[in-house]
Amino acid sequence: MRFQIGFGITIIGASLAGCESVNEEVVSSGMACDIDYAAIKAAEMIEIESGLSIYRRFVLDELSEDDLSEEEIQSLDRMQEILDSRKRPVDHQDLMILDNADARLSDALVWDRADDRKCEPQDETFSLYCSLYFGSMDTIGEYQHRRTALQEIRFAIEDATGGREFDHRMMDFNNLPDTSFGGIKDVIKTARARVQGRFDLQSECAL
Repeated sequence: MRFQIGFGITIIGASLAGCESVNEEVVSSGMACDIDYAAIKAAEMIEIESGLSIYRRFVLDELSEDDLSEEEIQSLDRMQEILDSRKRPVDHQDLMILDNADARLSDALVWDRADDRKCEPQDETFSLYCSLYFGSMDTIGEYQHRRTALQEIRFAIEDATGGREFDHRMMDFNNLPDTSFGGIKDVIKTARARVQGRFDLQSECAL
């Protein structure tokens, strides 16, 4: 099957056109970056949701590519490119989500190493997935499964496992017999450092 969720779309190109050309001037003059990364991020989320709605129908109705219009296929391709991109815009809330998850996993005693992706308010132990779920709920009031912060966690897992294939990267990595609590914390640390680095680049119009 051509369309499989593990995907993404490079940054919405037209919105970032010319960023490189202005970067030198912005850095040298100390001017603030005037690229609206928040708008780009919002547009990406709309593209993702649009693609997901098509993908769900594609799977649930057991469709083939021949059943999709050219516009629907293009929408799926755009979503794929976004979710695969390691240059998506970030914001302060992405950092807060990761910090919240990291703080929630304060020590190995509160780590749930048998994740089932069911996260309840009364839980006293937390898997990697649930720590991010509650981090999202605490920060933005909802869980956005394909938000940049969570994609960075998936990329960190991909890198830490040498590109190992998982059905559900966060759950399956959490539950691996050889995954340690330190490994969970390292994945969050790696994702957080990458988001911070990108956040800093955006202030210089360098992303």
